[in-house]
Amino acid sequence: MGRSILKENIGMNWGSFMGLQFFLLFMVLVLAGCNPDEQDEPGDSFDREAFLINAADNLIIPAYSEAVVSAENLCIALWDGTLEQSRAALKECAMKWQAVALFDFGPAVGRNLLGTTNSHPCDSLDVDEDVMNGNVVPGLPSTLDRTGLPALDYLLHKGEWNADRLQHATFLANHLHDELQAVHDSWVTEYRDDFVSRTDTDIGSGLGMMLNAFNRTYEGNVRKGKLGLPAGVFSFSGNPAPQLAEAYHAGDWSVDLLQEAMLATERIYLGGEGIGLDDYLQSLGDVSYGTELDAEIKAQIAAAQAAVLTLDDPLSEYVVSNQPAALDVYSELQALVILLKVDMMSALGVLVTYQDTDGD
Repeated sequence: MGRSILKENIGMNWGSFMGLQFFLLFMVLVLAGCNPDEQDEPGDSFDREAFLINAADNLIIPAYSEAVVSAENLCIALWDGTLEQSRAALKECAMKWQAVALFDFGPAVGRNLLGTTNSHPCDSLDVDEDVMNGNVVPGLPSTLDRTGLPALDYLLHKGEWNADRLQHATFLANHLHDELQAVHDSWVTEYRDDFVSRTDTDIGSGLGMMLNAFNRTYEGNVRKGKLGLPAGVFSFSGNPAPQLAEAYHAGDWSVDLLQEAMLATERIYLGGEGIGLDDYLQSLGDVSYGTELDAEIKAQIAAAQAAVLTLDDPLSEYVVSNQPAALDVYSELQALVILLKVDMMSALGVLVTYQDTDGD
C-alpha cells in the first residue's frame, strides 16, 4: 500500500515537473519570436541581386566587349597594317585580356578561355613547326602552349617576319577573337540572367562563382604567374626564372600587364562606379570583419599597386638584377591574397572551392 502511494506521488510530481518544463520552453520560444531587438544575420540586408546586376552589366560584359574589339583590331592590323601596328594591337589586346581573366567562370570555364588564350610560356619550337606545317588545332591540351597571346608574342617579336609567320599569326589571332566572342555572346544571350538570379552565397551562387574565380585568378595568374614565377618564388633553388615573364619576347610591357591586372582587381573590388565588394563589407557593420576589413583591403590594394610601379621592364632582366626588390613587391601582392581569400570570403560566408599548391 505504501509503495503504491509513493509511486503515485512520484508519478504526479514527475508529470508536474515535465509540464513546467514544456511551459517554460514554450514561453522562451514565444518571447524569442516577439523580441523587437531581433536582427537578421550579418549581411542579409545587402542587395546581392543589385550587386550581381552591376557586376554583369558594368564590369563583366563590358570587359568582354572591349576584349573582343581589341582582338578584332589585332586581326585588322595583321591583315592591313605594318608589323609595328600589329605589335601595338597585340599589346592592347593583352591589356584588355587582364580584365576578363578575373572572370574565369561560367562560359569562360566551359571554353577553357584562360588556357586556350594565355598559357605562357609558349613553346617556341612548336610554334616554329606550326608555321611550317600549319596543322595546329587550338584548344587541345597538347597545343595550349603554342597558341594564344604567348605564341603571338613570339611570332611578332622574334624570328624573321615573313608571309608564313604572318599567315600563322593571323590564324591564331582569329582563333583568339572567336574564343572571346563566344564567351561574350554566351553572357549576353543567356548566362547573364542566370547569373544575376543566383542570389545566395553557396557554391553555385553568382557570388560564390564570381569570388572564387576572382581569388583564384588573382592568386594564380596575377600574383604567381606575372611575378612569383619569374622572380623565383616557386623554384626549388630560389633562382629567378626570367623566361617565365609574361610577354617575354616583347620585353617592354610585362610590367604594364601586371599594372593593368592590379587596376582590374581594384575595379572588381570597388564595383566600378556601382555596388562593389566594399559596399558588401561595409553593410556588415562589424568593426573587425566589416568596415575595418574593407579599409584594410583598400589600403593593401593601394600598397600593392604602388609596389608594382617600382618594377621596371624588361621584367625578365629586372628579376635577375633586382631579385630582392622583386620579392618585396611579391610580398605586397601576397598580402592581398590573405585579405581577399581568407578574411573577405569568411566575412561574406562564401566557401573557397578551389585548391592551391603553395598555400595562402
